[in-house]
Amino acid sequence: TDNCTPKLRICRVNPDGSLAHDRTLQVCVLAVPTFMTIADLCRFIGQHMDNVRHLRLVHDEARSRYVALLEMNCQASADALYVEFNGKPYSSMDTER
Repeated sequence: TDNCTPKLRICRVNPDGSLAHDRTLQVCVLAVPTFMTIADLCRFIGQHMDNVRHLRLVHDEARSRYVALLEMNCQASADALYVEFNGKPYSSMDTER
C-alpha cells in the first residue's frame, strides 16, 4: 500500500457532543480568508502551533480562500485544537460560519 496517499476525513461529533472515536492527528481548517497571512493564521492558532508537526495550505481556484491542513503531534493536541476553534470566526469582522 502507498502510505503517502492523502485522505480527507471530516470529524463528526456524536449526538451527545463527544468527539467521534475514529479521528486522526490531522485537522483541516476550512475557508481561511486570503487576507489572513500564514503568520496571521499561526497567531490565530496561538499556543497550539507548538504541537503542529506539519502545515500545508491549499488555495481554491479563485484564490479567495484557502484550506490549512495541520498534522498535530498527538491525538490530545488535535482534539484540543478542534474543540477550541471549531466554529470560531477568524476575526470579529468575520460573519460567515
